[in-house]
Amino acid sequence: MPPVPVPLTNDHFEMKRKEVYKAPTFVDRTGRAGSDPYAKNLLEFRSRIEQGLELPPKFYRNGIGTTTDDLLQHTGVKHVHLGATKSDVLLFVEEFDDFVVLLEIAGHDQNFWEVPVGATLKKHHLDSLEVHLPGFAATASAAREKAKKRQRIAAAGAKAAKPSGRRQP
Repeated sequence: MPPVPVPLTNDHFEMKRKEVYKAPTFVDRTGRAGSDPYAKNLLEFRSRIEQGLELPPKFYRNGIGTTTDDLLQHTGVKHVHLGATKSDVLLFVEEFDDFVVLLEIAGHDQNFWEVPVGATLKKHHLDSLEVHLPGFAATASAAREKAKKRQRIAAAGAKAAKPSGRRQP
């Protein structure tokens, strides 16, 4: 059985193309994810992760990089604000080397203020998610290899189409 991937625990998301998966247990506890600006920001988040682009500051919490995120440190779960920096509509995710898993949309109170921190996330998602992580990792790895192959083919095609610089007689 392949090893279970370990979530990344750095404050910011890597600027690297990654696959995005919804956990089988994904839930919107706020009931607001389908309305703007939340729906638009959820699509933007997903698109930026898939393209390996930097996330704008609106997604991150105040004090990022200067204060500790207890939830991230205790569970490996990151959160982004779907409304604005101080929004209480949060997307909870786990980031891995090659993929990101969307866990749930909820407010601060469901996951930060409970003891131990993140107990609800662990109960509803993390324990059952371990079964799916090797499959997510394998699919993400296959997608990465496919993208590399497309890049090699495109580079070879561009090289073949480029004039050699030699003059024709």
